[in-house]
Amino acid sequence: MRSWNQNWDAISPIFKFSTAVRRVIYTTNAKESLNATYRKLNRQRSEFPSDTALPKSLYQSRFEATKNGPCQSGIGGRYMEN
Repeated sequence: MRSWNQNWDAISPIFKFSTAVRRVIYTTNAKESLNATYRKLNRQRSEFPSDTALPKSLYQSRFEATKNGPCQSGIGGRYMEN
């Protein structure tokens, strides 16, 4: 909570957008986070031993990336309702 208070000037402008715009912003952030996970996987492993290894790796990395959830704290959802 302290970081929110310290950075309120940078955070508060997002709440001036409509609900639809905020939803797009939150969705885009989640997609970018997942894409970053895929890029990290691709950098770590440039070769895959079989045709099924890549889809399996992508599935596993997606599962790991979403296991904790992008908005586990529920902050985004709470402000989306306003």
